[in-house]
Amino acid sequence: MAKSFVLSDSSIPNHHGFYVDHSTLDLSRFKGNPVLLYMHRRGEVHGLWKDIDFNGPQLLAVPEFDMDDPESA
Repeated sequence: MAKSFVLSDSSIPNHHGFYVDHSTLDLSRFKGNPVLLYMHRRGEVHGLWKDIDFNGPQLLAVPEFDMDDPESA
C-alpha cells in the first residue's frame, strides 16, 4: 500500500497561527485536477495526488510521481 501524506491537519495551527476549518473546504476543483507541484511552483508538475480523503482532523493523499520525468523519479 502506498504511503499517505498529510496535506492539512485542522488540529494544528498553520505557520500564521490559524487553524484550517476542514468543514469549509471545497475540494471539488482540486480533485478535478490534483496535480502534485514541486515547491508549489506553477508549471512544475511532478505527478498527481490520489486517494484524497479526510481521516479525523487530517486531509490525506497518496502521491503518484511521474516516473517518466527524471526530476520526478
